Amino acid sequence: MQRANSRFAKYRAALWRILADILFANLSVGLALGCRYLFKLSSESTPANVHELNHQFVSFYRTAAPVLAVIAVSVFAVFGVYTRTRFYAHKHKALILFQAVTVAYLVFLFYLSFVLRENVVNFRRVFLLSYVLGLLFFCCTRFLKHAATTRYDIVERHGASGRKIRHVLVIGGAGYIGSVLVRQLLDAGYSVRVLDMVMFGNASLEELRGRERFELFEGDLRHVQSVVRAVRGVDAVIHLGAIVGDPACALDAQSTREINTVATKLILHVCVGYGIQRFLFASTCAVYGASEHLMDERSALNPVSLYAQSKADAEAVVLEAATKDFCPVVLRLATAYGHSYRPRFDLVFNLLVAKAWKERKFTIFNKSQWRPFVHIHDISRAFVACLGANGNLVRGQIYNVGSYDLNFTLGQLAEKIQAKIPDTRVEYIENEDKRDYRVSFDKIHSQLSFSCERNLEDGIDEIVQYLRREGVEAFADEVFDNTKRMKSMSETIVGKRSDAVLQLVDQPRTQAAAAGR
Repeated sequence: MQRANSRFAKYRAALWRILADILFANLSVGLALGCRYLFKLSSESTPANVHELNHQFVSFYRTAAPVLAVIAVSVFAVFGVYTRTRFYAHKHKALILFQAVTVAYLVFLFYLSFVLRENVVNFRRVFLLSYVLGLLFFCCTRFLKHAATTRYDIVERHGASGRKIRHVLVIGGAGYIGSVLVRQLLDAGYSVRVLDMVMFGNASLEELRGRERFELFEGDLRHVQSVVRAVRGVDAVIHLGAIVGDPACALDAQSTREINTVATKLILHVCVGYGIQRFLFASTCAVYGASEHLMDERSALNPVSLYAQSKADAEAVVLEAATKDFCPVVLRLATAYGHSYRPRFDLVFNLLVAKAWKERKFTIFNKSQWRPFVHIHDISRAFVACLGANGNLVRGQIYNVGSYDLNFTLGQLAEKIQAKIPDTRVEYIENEDKRDYRVSFDKIHSQLSFSCERNLEDGIDEIVQYLRREGVEAFADEVFDNTKRMKSMSETIVGKRSDAVLQLVDQPRTQAAAAGR
């Protein structure tokens, strides 16, 4: 029953909007007819004419209002007003909604003229007034709701049960994102414990050893003993641990599913058993796959790689665990970039900047494809924001993490790099890579008042400064590359499977999250 309620909850908000739009359609016709009726009534003198007028207006309302409601809801659905997949976001919202309302009323006019065969001339004032009222109802109510939620969001540093979150476990805290996030958490006053396999060593956290409120546990997230030891005594868990990136995941499909999906289920069981208040899960915008539309948290998923599929499967497990006492949150991260305490040069942005700086040339595949980008500094800020938000606000929610200003085609990315590093040559090649998507970030902005602080130029400067300062020549070395390190450690990783994970692997795989999950 709880899972059924969880599945229904994702449709509830859209259902209420549909019901409200049906009401607004009926109101627009009803009020327009009422105004026209009063005008006509004032000009009629005989009771017979008044009786006929009553019958005429009531009959028109009963015939027209339900049809307008159906037409409006159908057209709004086509324009993505309920699923937000047709550029229904940010500054485009008002324009798209205006277009949707106008198209709905034009279809309604067609119905009156050619299907119902009403004398539209007699009802042209009713139609025009109904259209104006419809615009006011459909557009203004959404604007007022957006203004209210943006202005009055409440952010408190409490968990689902109301207790303050003081102690945080970061699984994968020695990695590219984790090493930055851990420092932000410490600066925010949290006590931080890290569980990590330290595949790339522990140099990223070495300076934190001995610091008050910091602990490092070296262990495998697939081992129940390691997870139990790490979870004891904490209030919240941030789960970053995963095999990240399409090439690295493709090396060993079984290990990818075990670490990215099945181990997540194991960790959730332990967290629920130990009464953890909040669980933040790092997913990826790659779950959207390929789409021509602007994708938001309610859009249908279309993972086109094992990495994206494993994250989509894990999302489903995480969200189904939500209860009044357990607050899971999924953060879908845009393509990360920027310098970290554990540097990476297998990320498209960082690699292109390094090649531009060192070689003065690089290659762009599929320059017209879109990608959302986000700096790791802002990724970390998003986790801190979700950790501090009111539990009732974020429980069971998904947030895209990034910025509209950082939705770029790969060709535009190349131009940004060339502008900062002159005399760089770019070769453009087309291949079969299907990943192509733009993402909406309205939800995290309106609900958590979150906006990014770093842009692409900041990231370019950071990478160049690091290469210049450290004198890095072999930025393609495996210490900077997840895929190469996975290849060299594949036997070690596969050999560390735990009995608990193997038992979960034998269970049927959870299906990918559906639209809005």
